[in-house]
Amino acid sequence: MTDSQSEVSPQPETAPLPGQVPAIELAAMTVGYGGAPVLESLDWRVERGEHWLVIGPSGSGKSTLLHVLAGFLSPVSGTAKVLGMDLATLANPARDRFRGGNMAIVFQRQHLVQALNVTQNLGLARRLAGLDPGPEIVHSTLRRLGVDAFARTRPAELSVGEAQRVALARALVVEPKILLADEPTASLDDRNAATVAELLAQEAERLGSTLVMTTHDARVRERFARRLVIGEGGSP
Repeated sequence: MTDSQSEVSPQPETAPLPGQVPAIELAAMTVGYGGAPVLESLDWRVERGEHWLVIGPSGSGKSTLLHVLAGFLSPVSGTAKVLGMDLATLANPARDRFRGGNMAIVFQRQHLVQALNVTQNLGLARRLAGLDPGPEIVHSTLRRLGVDAFARTRPAELSVGEAQRVALARALVVEPKILLADEPTASLDDRNAATVAELLAQEAERLGSTLVMTTHDARVRERFARRLVIGEGGSP
């Protein structure tokens, strides 16, 4: 039994390379809080390089799913593998290293370091991922996302839309294999919501990253061909 339904519009599939494990593989996964399941018996497979939208109302378990994929939560039963690794089997330090070396997360709230300017925020993200500061990569990432004019600007001086694009740049500058985005358009107006959704898809495509984005924002639904639909309380 699954607690969701997948909608996939016809299009060429991203075929895995011979012997290549999928980006994400959930098998009969149940996650809950205090004994109450939020997601129950969920099966889902995502091949590398695919882009998926996870849709559902508030409280349906969308953010919980991303927290499992990022290794912040573990299933109470079943398995959740990311790049072939069952994160629940790793000790916390190893899990943190795996996340830092393979994933990036875009939150609804940007969590930018207020004491640092935009360039320094991106450089810090690279160092935390075990990469060199990469000033050229930082600059080119800011340029592609249209925020290079704010390279020396502190986060508090940015508009909401500008700050979200900087947060997206911070995630992309580490060139992640898995890009997780938790309702990144929820607080944006129509123009900025469209811009962020388009940039997410374009940059993930450029990097070959697997993209999983959660939303209950109808404005971005049609931009994704692959959709995992989660109902109230984790049911279809």
